[in-house]
Amino acid sequence: MKLKYLGVPVYLNGQNYYIPSLSYPDFKAAYDFLTSAPDLEGSKFFEYFDKLVPIVGAAIRRNYPDVTDEQLTEWLDMTTLPLAAKAVQSASGIMPVSEGE
Repeated sequence: MKLKYLGVPVYLNGQNYYIPSLSYPDFKAAYDFLTSAPDLEGSKFFEYFDKLVPIVGAAIRRNYPDVTDEQLTEWLDMTTLPLAAKAVQSASGIMPVSEGE
């Protein structure tokens, strides 16, 4: 398969998926969420996960249009979720900040 967009590889479901930047409308819609520090305490972790999956999905579908958010909830785990989130942020030009910045 020829990729439409450059991306950061994340190994999911037995293969590398190249996660590109978000499109401008998707980036604009997700900017506040992607640039805020995640609250990973207790049940807030699940809320974060639930909000992040559609954002990762929007990015990944730029190269893999058949991947659904439902599939991503099966493929992503506690190892690959942070990798996918960082891939979206990195590919979209968001620089990580240290805690407290």
